[in-house]
Amino acid sequence: MKTHYKEKTLKEILKYRPKRLIRPLKVKPFYRFILKAATFPHLHNVNFTPTFEGFENYSKKDPILILMNHASFIDIELGAVMFHPRPLNIVASNDAFLRKNWIMRRIGCIPTKRFVMDINLVKNMLYCVKNLKSSVLLYPEAGYSIDGLNGVLPTSLGKMIKLLKIPVAVCLTEGAFHYQPMYNHLHKHKIHVKAHAKIVFSKEDVNKLSIDEINNKLQELFTIDYWKWQKDNNFEFKEDNYCEGLEKILYKCPHCHKELTTIVEGNKIKCTSCNTTYEMKRNGELVNLSGKTLYNSVSSWVNYEREEVKKEINNGTYDVKFPVDVLVTFDSYKIFKLKNSNAYLEHNINGITLTDEANDFSFHLFPIELYNMYTEFDWFEVGDMVSIGNSEVLYDCILKNYDVSVLKLRMACQELYKIAIEKIKK
Repeated sequence: MKTHYKEKTLKEILKYRPKRLIRPLKVKPFYRFILKAATFPHLHNVNFTPTFEGFENYSKKDPILILMNHASFIDIELGAVMFHPRPLNIVASNDAFLRKNWIMRRIGCIPTKRFVMDINLVKNMLYCVKNLKSSVLLYPEAGYSIDGLNGVLPTSLGKMIKLLKIPVAVCLTEGAFHYQPMYNHLHKHKIHVKAHAKIVFSKEDVNKLSIDEINNKLQELFTIDYWKWQKDNNFEFKEDNYCEGLEKILYKCPHCHKELTTIVEGNKIKCTSCNTTYEMKRNGELVNLSGKTLYNSVSSWVNYEREEVKKEINNGTYDVKFPVDVLVTFDSYKIFKLKNSNAYLEHNINGITLTDEANDFSFHLFPIELYNMYTEFDWFEVGDMVSIGNSEVLYDCILKNYDVSVLKLRMACQELYKIAIEKIKK
């Protein structure tokens, strides 16, 4: 899958005037049918099986906020088909609309910017609930799981739920991550995908509970480990390419503590610095072939990497800087590549800064302004990507070299935000 962009100078890009806000559309039966027909092949391949709990107390016309975990490219398809024929509007990122605006809006999608305070999104969701009498499907983690673990929920989620004043359901999928892992160059694997939707807050609960109580309950429900799920459910990869790309997640060797030295050879993950070699079995289990197994799962290895990032932050040594190509988006219609640039992205304990010396341009966000960071491996087949921005503009920064793991950047962003919140509380 590729994206299309126009290469322009900064001066030309700044002349662009974003399109005015367009209200979401209520999905007509014809487009619901088209969507269901278009998604049938994918969902048939995974033998998709949905189950529901608590929905019997609500009619199809009752607006419900549905919160779904984000594990795969097929998540929108899963949600759209699962809740058919309930009137439904689905929140999707701006880049999903590029060159597809007309059809995306008619199947009920609402565009938004990733990981920024988007007041227009809140207005659009209120419009769907009050004016269209439609339910809303939202992926509160905002970004795909790239490492098989859950994302961070925004603290504003509870406020938004209190504002909408409608029942809330949580929908969690099983098997979707392993069907098409983000690290695995989007190779597809044979697996049975399930989803279970449950009403977790009634309208009365939403009115009665505090924002913190709502947020705490949701974070508890969204604490997910897809690798543990694989082990608990005895799922084994059938294809032989299940380890491809794993070095982007397991970027730091736990034995010699060197970064970006791991490579994948077949089903083995090898450190080129100390020659430690792990084998990944088809059930996801990791075994050290050259000594003691320190971490027997991807999730435990990733947790080790997170602790290492926290150490760097706490001792003040966390500081990464690397060259990037910059793609700029203002709305869901066009994306521009910054021409004649010499851009660098720097992330440290003071926040993240995008600097382009050739265009005398700089953009900075403090840790408190970024609760999480959107990162993706091989984004639209362009390269590993880091996205930052605000309510007006997004900068998608494509790494020119494999000088840093974007997973490390995401974890550092989350940990720096936690520290910033604690400082405010104190």
